[in-house]
Amino acid sequence: MIALETGSALAQPTGVGVYVTELARHLIRRYPDRIALTGVRPAGPLADLYRSGRDAWISGRYMAWLQYGAERQAAAAGADVCHYTNALAPIVTRRPFVLTVQDLSLIRYPQYHPLHRVATLPLMATAVRRARLVIVP
Repeated sequence: MIALETGSALAQPTGVGVYVTELARHLIRRYPDRIALTGVRPAGPLADLYRSGRDAWISGRYMAWLQYGAERQAAAAGADVCHYTNALAPIVTRRPFVLTVQDLSLIRYPQYHPLHRVATLPLMATAVRRARLVIVP
């Protein structure tokens, strides 16, 4: 079972959210018994794929959920591997994971990003080092 993290799929998704939404919809259609969505927001574009107890969004804050809820949801889904879709992963995880880093602008041009996003750079570097595979579209 693969746990696909979908926390970036907001009600009105932008770039990463669109990518995650389309990836999730495609994978669920193609492999319905092999994909578990985690971090589904009840008011987001993937709410129609929501399965109570397995995919619940458990926090109003993405970073808090990622660090404290993502691993629990992956475990509840029986995931063997996780795919984190927005350049970050839980600091503590027992499962191997794939990481998608959408672009490198945060590293190359931090001055164009809000401070709270720049502050995640150490977490991003840790996630990249620990990932089994890094995807950069």
